[in-house]
Amino acid sequence: MRRGIIIVITFLIIMQSMAFAEASHDKLQQDSAAIMVRLGLLKGYNNGDLGLERNITRAEFATIIIRMMGYDTNPFNVGKEIAFKDLSKKHWAYSSVRMAASLGYIKGYFDKTFKPSRNITYAEAAAIMVRILKYDSNLEGKWPDNYLNKAKEIGITKNLDIVPKKAITRGDVSILVVDSLPVDLGEPEKK
Repeated sequence: MRRGIIIVITFLIIMQSMAFAEASHDKLQQDSAAIMVRLGLLKGYNNGDLGLERNITRAEFATIIIRMMGYDTNPFNVGKEIAFKDLSKKHWAYSSVRMAASLGYIKGYFDKTFKPSRNITYAEAAAIMVRILKYDSNLEGKWPDNYLNKAKEIGITKNLDIVPKKAITRGDVSILVVDSLPVDLGEPEKK
């Protein structure tokens, strides 16, 4: 009987801890999203909802990073021409994708597609942030571990539970981007 009570109490403590961690993560998402909104990086849907629980597409993420880097202010000078078979010039995010691809932040697939409507994964989003921050030279290991290890090393994934192939949510993108903002650009010089 006593052992059963201990097991129940232990279970309740674990459940309470998990609920607190989830509540803390939700609060971190909301706080990070609020910063992104104030900076003009994240915009809500027509009803004003930020949709932090929703997955984010590759086109949406390209738009956020181009805003973050300040390249959205001159849409007529959007970099070199790109040739993704599945992205027309009429696509709403064409300029952002074009600029992001021109700068080497985002890459397409081997079949020369971009897949703008595909949800972006944690690994892809982290890799893009590593490229933006210029920590992508001399990465050791195989994709995606090489980028994820570097992202962890520079501290941009410290507040995320990374599942590499899982689609990342708008809330977790907010955390990733906000955690990237204070990181110095470029690899430190080797002595």
